[in-house]
Amino acid sequence: MGGAPTYPVSVLFLRPVHNKRLFAIPLLGILARLIMIIPHIIVVYVLQILVLLTQLFLWLIVLLTGHYPKWGYAFVGGYIRWNTRLLAWMFGLTDQYPPFQLKN
Repeated sequence: MGGAPTYPVSVLFLRPVHNKRLFAIPLLGILARLIMIIPHIIVVYVLQILVLLTQLFLWLIVLLTGHYPKWGYAFVGGYIRWNTRLLAWMFGLTDQYPPFQLKN
């Protein structure tokens, strides 16, 4: 088996050359990020409920077949990627606003 294993989530944060100045102001920057993140919080919360409901029957599929379904792998991995991008932006690890998508 040549090559590195592939995982649904890979994390790489490059330090931005120029930070956005609004987010550098301590209280104003945090408040601006909290307001901008509200739509993402709503969508990610709904996705979290869907992932939890999906996991209720995915374990049975894995138990009976011995394999995780590709659609379940893509859905759960996409949720984890989205949530990671969202938290990275919220905590200031990146200045790139997270897209509304489950894919990379």
